[in-house]
Amino acid sequence: MLLLAAAPAALNATAAAPTAAPNATSARRLEAVEWPLRRAGGRRHAPPSPSPLVERLPSSERYCYPLPPNEPVARSGQIGDGTAFGTALHALASRPEVLRALELGTWYGGGSSVSLSRGLSLSWKASLARSLALSGDTENCEERGGERCCHSLLVTLEVYEPAWQHARRFLRDLPVHCILGSTVHAEEMLQPHEIPRHERTEHFRLYYNRDARLMRKMEPQLARLCARYQFELVLIDGNEYTGWAEFNHVRKECKPKYLALHDTNTLKTAKIEEYLAAHHDEYVLYLKKGHTDTMRPGCELVGCKPDHMFVPNAAGFSIYKRVDPSDEPPQGSAPGEKPVLKEFKPKRAGLKAKLEQLKATVSALRSELTSHRGTTR
Repeated sequence: MLLLAAAPAALNATAAAPTAAPNATSARRLEAVEWPLRRAGGRRHAPPSPSPLVERLPSSERYCYPLPPNEPVARSGQIGDGTAFGTALHALASRPEVLRALELGTWYGGGSSVSLSRGLSLSWKASLARSLALSGDTENCEERGGERCCHSLLVTLEVYEPAWQHARRFLRDLPVHCILGSTVHAEEMLQPHEIPRHERTEHFRLYYNRDARLMRKMEPQLARLCARYQFELVLIDGNEYTGWAEFNHVRKECKPKYLALHDTNTLKTAKIEEYLAAHHDEYVLYLKKGHTDTMRPGCELVGCKPDHMFVPNAAGFSIYKRVDPSDEPPQGSAPGEKPVLKEFKPKRAGLKAKLEQLKATVSALRSELTSHRGTTR
């Protein structure tokens, strides 16, 4: 959860980093201190432009980020172990095709950040077993001085400094780089006229304008991150007024294989869900709360068990899978018909064969029955 309610004084804090840096007098200085992930053994990269001409760094190399202070703190988070969503995120992040994940909204780091980073640690092992291209390089992460350098990792953004400080300490031993910064520009937030009257509650009156002021003092990181790094999985779980803007950057610039939404059926995700329901050519629904036992193949992430078998959690969630260009709808499909996922195609072919066999059997039985009736008359 990304809470945009920090006091302006928080922007003057210096972000902890192993390299010397001047005190940050504005949030823009934080970018220079905390800009993520340099190539292992190489120079620190300057913050890249979101221009599509920027070359993404290869996923086969390690990338380094500053080690947080070794000051253990208690776990605090919303998506706990054993919840349906936490289980699904862990399973998804552990797949070999998911090497990097991006989380928008760290909060205190004890929820989805744990599920994703633990899964990503398994993802690296699975990738290594599948490919021996990195001969002798068997560890996902290694520490070099005041840095940790990883192949597979979670990058997570948080704008509320107290939450960021807590999360980076709690997640220190996992492959996670916690970044203090906003996701999008303040001007990209939902405008007041776009917010339904019933959503203009006390929370809106207390935080909307303050959040906007805070964001104007920070450098947006989402477009820059996706211009420089490939993320196979993106989780949108931030501020309720920025979800739609974040989604548009994600779908246009990040283009992850998997897109996860938390707190579905709320203002945060309403426009996203409406868009995805009308655009099946980009992403298709893979799994959602309440359908963890029936929605195949997505339910296989959680063992296709009903919701009541998981640790209770009231928040809604959905996971979408990007449509592969090779996943063409069957010939004769109506325009706009939902594409068929690759996982369904073998099952569909097998079911068709069984159906034809069943039809032949029924036809033979009918002929036999007709013949039998003729001989008994």
